[in-house]
Amino acid sequence: MAGAGESVKQNTYVLYNTSKILGGYAMITYDKLWETMRNKGITQYRLIKEYNVSPGQIGRMKKNVHCSTRTLEKLCNILDCNIEDIVEFRS
Repeated sequence: MAGAGESVKQNTYVLYNTSKILGGYAMITYDKLWETMRNKGITQYRLIKEYNVSPGQIGRMKKNVHCSTRTLEKLCNILDCNIEDIVEFRS
């Protein structure tokens, strides 16, 4: 079992062991990002080519792996949305 703060990959999601904090596993997902992008008509290609979002960061979010707050802020500005429109915390 992973220690506090270590991650364990399971079913394409990354689970963070927060047992010392929350008593179990918690998960950050970016499923809402893809829905918001669809609704706003923004493709992954446009994010990369027009807005200079790193393809690596997009790949990490597709796998629900953590990404920087700078990237999240940039996506919120590009999509003109709030953080809860692109990130979801599941416990």
